[in-house]
Amino acid sequence: MQPYPGYDPYQQYSQEYQQYPQEYQQYPEYQQYEHYEQYQQEPSYVPPYQSDGSTPPPVAYQPPPQPPSNTTGLLAMIFGIVAVPTSCCFLGLPLGVAASVLAGVSLRKVAEGRATNRGMALTGLVCGVVGIVVTIGLITLGIITPSDPIGYTG
Repeated sequence: MQPYPGYDPYQQYSQEYQQYPQEYQQYPEYQQYEHYEQYQQEPSYVPPYQSDGSTPPPVAYQPPPQPPSNTTGLLAMIFGIVAVPTSCCFLGLPLGVAASVLAGVSLRKVAEGRATNRGMALTGLVCGVVGIVVTIGLITLGIITPSDPIGYTG
């Protein structure tokens, strides 16, 4: 709003800015910014928390991130690999079941982002199932019996 027609409140400033100091006369790129104040606008973004400057904004405590827990996947892989050769006796069955259960727990941790060893868990699951199937197959065929747990038939 102008006080009266023809009044320019920036007129006195524009005349002052027309008179550049001698050291700036050689740099013409500074002359293009003479009316910079006219183009400044109020910021459109208002932060959600405004402080009077006496106190900092509240910061929520965040505990440091926990390292991934890969123990169950490693144990599943170890039990699964051991279950395959011990299928000739009865150890293949409990080790295979343990490997399958631990692999399921580990795969759930991987899906939640708390573990990073999906490959070990899958290896434990596959080897554990193979150990279970081979042990049950050998029992079904009669190669190993509860009275002869080592599998010696000679």
